Order: sequence, then structure tokens, then C-alpha cells
Amino acid sequence: MEKTKKNRITKYDRLELALPLGTKDRLKKVSSIIGISVNEYVARLIRADIEKEHKSDDMVSMLKRWEVKEKYHPMIQNASYLPTTGYYIKLKKGFINDSDGSDEILCRTTKELRHIMQLTHPIRTAEEMCGFDSKTYEQLLKWQVCRCYFKDIAGIDDHKIIFKNGQVWEFKSVNELRHMWKDMKEGQ
Repeated sequence: MEKTKKNRITKYDRLELALPLGTKDRLKKVSSIIGISVNEYVARLIRADIEKEHKSDDMVSMLKRWEVKEKYHPMIQNASYLPTTGYYIKLKKGFINDSDGSDEILCRTTKELRHIMQLTHPIRTAEEMCGFDSKTYEQLLKWQVCRCYFKDIAGIDDHKIIFKNGQVWEFKSVNELRHMWKDMKEGQ
């Protein structure tokens, strides 16, 4: 008896499951039909799940549960969650996240993850970004500034574009900025 107890302690992990009422009886019935114990039945199910190759469909459903926008899915190589570390995403080669300039994202909450994913984009060359840092470049794109005007821009601030010639445009909305570009184009 003592040897059995010692064996149980040294060779097995114990796990307590909280299942909906009636599940235990169903497990007993199924396992008795198969001719094994409930413990062996549950252990086999767990082993089978662990050993199967978790396909990208599992990752996609996980990303959907986390409410990560589908436009970011093709950028993601791997995603996982651990209660001790949080939500982890590894980006595919050629993509970067501007929150820390790496291809890995680690967050504690899904809300934080969704926010940080907005900073994910393909890696761009300095030539593509016309000499701007990625944050400025992304903001100009959000403001729908035509790339042909990038060469004339010295910098940006909060709803403000500073041109190399010293001119400053302040605006309240993207629509207002669009009209400013249109007026400038018509004035040339």
C-alpha cells in the first residue's frame, strides 16, 4: 500500500477538473463501453490532442477570439497564450512592429494586443519612406497624403504639417486636409 502511494506521488501529476454537471456520468458511461477507466479515457484524449499537429486554423480561430483584425493575420507566423507571460505573436519575415521595432509582440491583455497590432506593417526601406521615421510615414498615410508631396514635407506634429519652405498647415480633420491639398494643387 505504501509503495503504491509513493508511486502515485513520484510518477504521476494530479489534476482536478471542474466539469458541467452530468459530464462525469457521461465520461463513466463512454469509458465503460470502451473498457477503460475514466482516468485513462481522459488521459488518452489529452495525449491525442497534445500530439496532433495544431494547424494554422487553430491559430486563426485563436486570433479571431482575441479579436485581431483579419488584415493582420497574413503577417503572423505564430501566436500563443500562456497565463504566466500573456499573449505572444511572432511576425513573419518582412514584417515589423513599431511598438519596440521587433518582429515579436508580447502583451498582458487582448486590448493591448489589438492596439499594438495596429503598429505592425511590412518592413520598408528608407527610400520608400522618403527619409521619414516609420511613425511619421504611417501618420502621413493615415492622413491620406499623396506620396508625391512627401519630398516637400519637413515634419509633422499633432494635426499639423510643416513644409521645407517654412509653411505650416494646421487642420482638424483628414477631410479638411484633403481640401487644403486640392486648393494647393489648383493654385499651382
